[in-house]
Amino acid sequence: PPAQAAVAALGVGGPILLGVLSGHLPIGMAASVGGLALSGSGSDSGDRLPGYAGSLLRSIITGSAAVWVGIAIAGHGARSALAVTAIGALAGLVGGASRAMAASATQFVLFAIIASRLAEQGASAAGSALCFGAGASWTAAWALLLRPRPPTRPPLQQPSLPAKLRRWRASLATLAGWQYALRLTLCLGLAEAVALLWPHHHAYWIALTVALVVQRRRPAGLARTFQRTAGTAAGVLLGSLLLLGSLPS
Repeated sequence: PPAQAAVAALGVGGPILLGVLSGHLPIGMAASVGGLALSGSGSDSGDRLPGYAGSLLRSIITGSAAVWVGIAIAGHGARSALAVTAIGALAGLVGGASRAMAASATQFVLFAIIASRLAEQGASAAGSALCFGAGASWTAAWALLLRPRPPTRPPLQQPSLPAKLRRWRASLATLAGWQYALRLTLCLGLAEAVALLWPHHHAYWIALTVALVVQRRRPAGLARTFQRTAGTAAGVLLGSLLLLGSLPS
């Protein structure tokens, strides 16, 4: 939707532009990660404004916590690799409790991995989490301002929290309830092993791709894999064309 595209552009590009103009580009880049996290949040929260605002707030809190944790666990070799894999395993299990928990768990894994890269550049956990929160809040404000007025629909009856927890506990008694967590853990573990074996080849992109393309529903994961491949190829091509010339900031 055009409104969501505008929010993404303002949320990611705005902090970078402010960083360039103020002479603090690293801070602007860190805040733009918060814009990245919020640019698509809330789209599945229904028509009601409280649900939409609540989804945005969850994304701010989840992303800020993930950035803090990601930087805190980075830089410890095999222990960091095990920590990232453990986070993926826990997120895979906890995310089965509800749709909102699934979205938050996936987001936590993604931005913990991104934050581990920030740690390699000397970023502090508290400072990066603060920058992330500022960029995410900026994007949330635009999302609320530009949110199109949805058509009026009768509210859907949602199961209660105890009912969701009972269903989640029952699912853990079957192999199907563990399959996503097992697939995510195995793939993240292999990605982290590659990063340990070849530490200077930007292998964190493999773990990031795993978190993006491994889905709870396997057909959706196959589609996401093709989308990720095509999007990466198009982005590299466009970026290479832009870098043919000497561009100002």
